[in-house]
Amino acid sequence: MEAKRTLEPGEVFVPFVPDRAHAPMATHVRSTLIASSVASLRARGLFDAYRANLAPALRDELPATIAGLWAPIERGLAHYDACDRLRLPVAELLTIGESVGARSTQSALSLAAKLAAGGGATPWTVLAQSRRLWERMFQGSSVGVMKIGPKEARMEMIAWPLARIAYNRISYRGILTSMIKPFCTQVYVSEVPQLCTSFTAGYRIAWA
Repeated sequence: MEAKRTLEPGEVFVPFVPDRAHAPMATHVRSTLIASSVASLRARGLFDAYRANLAPALRDELPATIAGLWAPIERGLAHYDACDRLRLPVAELLTIGESVGARSTQSALSLAAKLAAGGGATPWTVLAQSRRLWERMFQGSSVGVMKIGPKEARMEMIAWPLARIAYNRISYRGILTSMIKPFCTQVYVSEVPQLCTSFTAGYRIAWA
């Protein structure tokens, strides 16, 4: 708790629902995230190495995940643990995250993209949808956004077991980048170390 007091103060933009003290632990993950992630690994020639990292009982089942369903969070943990053991460089994880984000949020962000084409949307338009987008990906857990400056935000996820896996935490920076960059010239996403634990993650998002 002491580390959190050193964070820059800001204005609550998207509050936690329920509040921080009562957020339920994530129980399910949208299978679209897993399916998109597997597709990205296939495209990069990493599928065989990923499959070898899975427990034998899951080597056929997880790669065959169909998009659009809810999967137990344990399946997400098994998937991202196997991905993490690939020990990929950060730059590649960010690229994979962008690819996954483009697939998994395309339909949800289509209206905002249309507004952007007409000059009517900004990154704040997208960030305002953070809870809706999060609830499309996870059952349980919660997300909140603080407005730190005119073009800077801090996003925090709580009660999120996937936060303990570096692969997932880093590649999520790419997912956030893919969400924000259609609405600005440049976007920068970095982790906030004080907010990263086994069940929480935090990101600083700035743009120009």
